[in-house]
Amino acid sequence: RSLPVGRVVEWGCGGGANAVHFAPMTESFVGVDISQATLDECGVVLRSMGQENFQPVLTDVSDPEAAADALAGTADVFLCTYVFELLPSQEHGQRILDIANRVLRPGGTAIIQIKYETADRKTKSRKWGYRRNLANMTTYCIDDFWHRIERAGFIPVSISLRPKDNLIDDERYAYFVLDKPAS
Repeated sequence: RSLPVGRVVEWGCGGGANAVHFAPMTESFVGVDISQATLDECGVVLRSMGQENFQPVLTDVSDPEAAADALAGTADVFLCTYVFELLPSQEHGQRILDIANRVLRPGGTAIIQIKYETADRKTKSRKWGYRRNLANMTTYCIDDFWHRIERAGFIPVSISLRPKDNLIDDERYAYFVLDKPAS
């Protein structure tokens, strides 16, 4: 893609850790989150950098499709990191993949990060103790997630695995780059 990118939608923008890197390269940066407080913080951070292109969108975790309706077909890039492992289920993750496809223009690109499972039982999704198991609530087998990507209508372009991330002292991250077909 050439710079600047028209519109980036970050699903789960939080306080702006990714926004500070992506917003300066876009004409419009849309941050979607379930927390008004983090949307406000993201806006403060971006304005402090002189970025005036931020559009906050508050969404309800039980109905994320409602937020996507207003954004349908408007984004060149869909970004979603550190969200899928916090979702209540893999099925909810499929909904977010479907939303990503709906939000992107034909020919758009999605960058999505998940936490992946290994043969070790301890890496499987946790269906209990949300507070204690937050970062492992929903994990995926790589091949299962690949099939989910295709089911959502994407063409997988690349995957990068990070077995250990020393920066955040965590493990098993997979980063996917996906294209929405141009036609």
